[in-house]
Amino acid sequence: MKDRGPRSLGVIPIAGSLVVVAFLIVLAVQIYGGGKGKDGQAITKPIEQASALQCRTQVRNLKTAIEMYCAENGQYPADLQELGNVGEDMLYCPVTRSAYFYDPQTGRVWCPDHP
Repeated sequence: MKDRGPRSLGVIPIAGSLVVVAFLIVLAVQIYGGGKGKDGQAITKPIEQASALQCRTQVRNLKTAIEMYCAENGQYPADLQELGNVGEDMLYCPVTRSAYFYDPQTGRVWCPDHP
């Protein structure tokens, strides 16, 4: 048996390394290549995903503020400006700067651009 020394590698470790690298590339493409949004349309960029998530989080915070207002006052606010404990920037989508829609009958709030 020949002593190949510490500098040589066999074919199997090299092939195994290539398989691991290929797997990581496929995984990165899946993660950063986007996916599908709630509406079924492809979201191709992680930045778009993060922006939509930021908007949904802000809407969720507004819903919480509306529920707290309703618990304290026994009714939903007539408009979002009655929520004195939220900043003015909370009333607009952080991505498109569109005003959020609000239904005072049901207390429902939603973004026109990120349903």
